[in-house]
Amino acid sequence: MISNAAVKRPLFLIAALCAPASAQLAARLAMSAPTPSFIVAAAPAASAAPLAAAPSLTGFAAALTAAPALASFSAAPIAPAAVAAAAASIERPAPAAAVFAAAPATAAPARATAVARALAVSDASLPALSAAAMDGSRAKSAEPAKAPAEPRKMEVLKLRPTQMSVGLREVDEKVDKIKKEGEAYLRARPVPVVLGPNGRVYLIDHHHLVRAAWEAGVAHVHVEIKADLSGLSDDDFWKRMEKEKWVYPYDQLGGGPHDPRNLPETVRGLADDPYRSVAGEVRERGGYAKNDEPFSEFLWAQFFRQHLTAHPVYHDFETAVAEAMTLAKTEAAKHLPGWSGR
Repeated sequence: MISNAAVKRPLFLIAALCAPASAQLAARLAMSAPTPSFIVAAAPAASAAPLAAAPSLTGFAAALTAAPALASFSAAPIAPAAVAAAAASIERPAPAAAVFAAAPATAAPARATAVARALAVSDASLPALSAAAMDGSRAKSAEPAKAPAEPRKMEVLKLRPTQMSVGLREVDEKVDKIKKEGEAYLRARPVPVVLGPNGRVYLIDHHHLVRAAWEAGVAHVHVEIKADLSGLSDDDFWKRMEKEKWVYPYDQLGGGPHDPRNLPETVRGLADDPYRSVAGEVRERGGYAKNDEPFSEFLWAQFFRQHLTAHPVYHDFETAVAEAMTLAKTEAAKHLPGWSGR
């Protein structure tokens, strides 16, 4: 659980589950909210009916302002004018995830807080849905990234993740390196990407580096195009991505696979998986060998999630790593990539 003390800057948490474009509208409202916090939660079934039946964003806006059951969930009044303006500003409804966490627009380059970096699962089947938080950039309806003709620098927030989480301890280490070594550090580590349908560009590795670049305030990173799949349909694209092992649709709780269309839209939406941090640290200390198996650290993270008795957050990270170092050498880990048994 994340305590209130962990919140060090305004955070907008929206749970809008009632209409196709409601999450996008709610996110727009939150981005313009005048108060430090603005929460809209789904109303009970009876009260949600008018929202679900709304034929348009404008209709949803009107139903939202008239829904008394939402009053107890809102930390600030829902001004009808603000709702109408937000609805009008959305020119083309986009598929929206059920839950978003969005920081104020002016704070994007700033260091993410514990809450803003927290759970980012979008699948409504998860039991802890209310704790989930998807990427707030969905509310911006940004223009799709243009497919580059050759390797070049690209905007960090135009690169779409192919996984749902990272180990934030490793991100922190890379942030320090970026701040210390600057452009030279990034230039030596081009980010492999795949060109997808609709002008989208997908990361297939270096998620920790790109997340660290964003947290360090870096706007662009060097990219290296590995494949151009922009001519495929959406369904065929994801089938090819799965075949090549270029996507890992499992959340930070180990659940999945999820529909890859529910992946976060930018690295801001990547959640923290503390077991991924353990796996990375065990590899660095020689517990298993670095290898070319895609997402191998996540395979180790799943193993540690299932076998560790010491939790890396609720107990102690070093204690968990020490136990993991011992587990990594056992026969139980023999099936994992990079296992050496010593």
